[in-house]
Amino acid sequence: MTANNAGKTYDGQAYGGGNGVTYSGFVNGETAAVLGGTLAYGGTAQGAVNAGTYTLSASGLTSNNYDIIHAPGTLTVDKAALVVIANSQSVGSRGEAGPLTYTVGGAGLGHGDTVETIFSGALASTANPMGSGSHPITQGTLALVSGNYILAEFIPGVLTVTAAANTDTPTASTLIRATKPTSREGGNDQPTASPSSDAANMEYRAAVEPTANLNGLNFPFLTFAPVLIKLDNQ
Repeated sequence: MTANNAGKTYDGQAYGGGNGVTYSGFVNGETAAVLGGTLAYGGTAQGAVNAGTYTLSASGLTSNNYDIIHAPGTLTVDKAALVVIANSQSVGSRGEAGPLTYTVGGAGLGHGDTVETIFSGALASTANPMGSGSHPITQGTLALVSGNYILAEFIPGVLTVTAAANTDTPTASTLIRATKPTSREGGNDQPTASPSSDAANMEYRAAVEPTANLNGLNFPFLTFAPVLIKLDNQ
């Protein structure tokens, strides 16, 4: 009488029982129905929780006509396969990103397990908090510390850094007046107080570059106004 092998995937639950037995040696068409007693299972498989291999034995049956020889089987508890998915998030430029988090899928966590007890380390990203754009969230130093799981797949996330908006509108201070003297008073070289009415005076209108440069990083204005440059000829 041989105990059949059994198998399961780690789930945090203790194993109990068995997977039946296989008989050999009956004569004259007899079956297990001629045996007495009650089938019972034993071995290290009983109460096994963690991933690994355990012996699984069967006993308890009797017969007046047969010598019953018991052969053990094997219980195999496989590691549970997990999938880790990095959670994508967005943050404003010059803002502070929240903690990089993840979701655990696949076989899921076994009874009583938490991510804190089976993982160590943390996710990582190359995002520059003063820049903008999309940056991958990688596995970083995140690793399994439990022998009951395998990391079947890691799915990266995306950390999106959006440019900070500057809502300042250029004011009258952007009006640049360049005036050359139209006449000299009292022998000094200072411009006269009144603007020249020379028809040759010209106004030049230049567009404000719609970005501001701070520490080498560009941030767009939401609104901008033209700069008025007025040149007064002599």
